[in-house]
Amino acid sequence: LSALSRTCRSLRVNALPLLYRTICVMWKHKAGAVTYTVDNRVYKALAKELVEKLEIVTIREPCLANYVRALHISLTSFAAAGVFKELARALQLLPNLEIFEVLSCLVGDSTTLTSAFSQVIIPSVRSLSLCCSAHAIFHVFPNV
Repeated sequence: LSALSRTCRSLRVNALPLLYRTICVMWKHKAGAVTYTVDNRVYKALAKELVEKLEIVTIREPCLANYVRALHISLTSFAAAGVFKELARALQLLPNLEIFEVLSCLVGDSTTLTSAFSQVIIPSVRSLSLCCSAHAIFHVFPNV
């Protein structure tokens, strides 16, 4: 879809909404692995990818924000205060966001998450899935 959206203007009109309909930034371990470890490199990569994708749809190309319907993410402790504030800011700029999932929250303390979302309300979300450590932001989504 990305290549199609760059090919020509007529394809861009149809491909861009599909390309940005769902944003996924998740940690996945390899299938069949007996044990797995998550280290700071993985935390940093997830945080960086999340911030980049949110900046694309809210700052660099704000017209793309209207296309985003679902956000599936993993949160980590890497630069947590800044990443959580960016997430809270960006969620407010996604007017058609209907599905929000925090599939894993690799953060020890939810205080940073709670403070980043203290003044945020996201009424557009209708379907919400939060892992245990992210339940502190449940109040942000009044229409769930």
